[in-house]
Amino acid sequence: MSEEKNEGLLSVKRAAAYLGISAQTLYRRHPEIPRIRIGARVLFQRGDLDLYINQHRSVRTVAQ
Repeated sequence: MSEEKNEGLLSVKRAAAYLGISAQTLYRRHPEIPRIRIGARVLFQRGDLDLYINQHRSVRTVAQ
């Protein structure tokens, strides 16, 4: 299965780039993000990454 055929699955490198972090940071500091292991490959679903982003979104308010 290639990433071109299934755009919903991202390699570690592409998932990290999508989140704006290094692959090493994705592995070490974010084990709570679900991952799929197929043989030696580790893949992430784009929907899981979007969910993680939405769950960690914060809104700053300006005091008046």
